[in-house]
Amino acid sequence: MLPVRVQQGWKFSWFSSQGNSFNRDYNVSFSDGERESGEAVYNYRKSTFPVNEAPGISVFVRREDGKIYHTYSTYSRGLDMLNG
Repeated sequence: MLPVRVQQGWKFSWFSSQGNSFNRDYNVSFSDGERESGEAVYNYRKSTFPVNEAPGISVFVRREDGKIYHTYSTYSRGLDMLNG
């Protein structure tokens, strides 16, 4: 995505979810037990997801008061336009 960032002239900060619970908090990482039991929640429903990691995009904004707000998330078919 770095070439797209450069091409678009985007200046906002990007952060990695590696090494923290972010992906679990936003339901795009699952334990084997969650997947096998059908308790993995992805795209707002429980399922037997085939792998431990799923695609998803979340957007946040930092307001002038310094607070950070979750403004949008999309999963599954909501990623089609980005994936081309």
